[in-house]
Amino acid sequence: MFTASSANSARPDAGLSGAEETVTLPNMTTVTEIESAIEHLPIEQVREVAAWLDQYQATINASAEVFAMLDAEEGQGDQWHDPK
Repeated sequence: MFTASSANSARPDAGLSGAEETVTLPNMTTVTEIESAIEHLPIEQVREVAAWLDQYQATINASAEVFAMLDAEEGQGDQWHDPK
């Protein structure tokens, strides 16, 4: 189980802000479970999730752009490969 409380919302890196009470959520391991949980949220919290996902996607895109730029600077033959 995952427990979230509003105490975490004071931290800028805590992600979504929580309600004023502690909420215990079941482990959600599939997109279907997450979608179902989102469908049960109040609209304002759905908006918070959507905003968080937009920011998360922007971070992923920015990271991909940085790695592509570094790859272009290094050239294809100089790439590091994990020996595993």
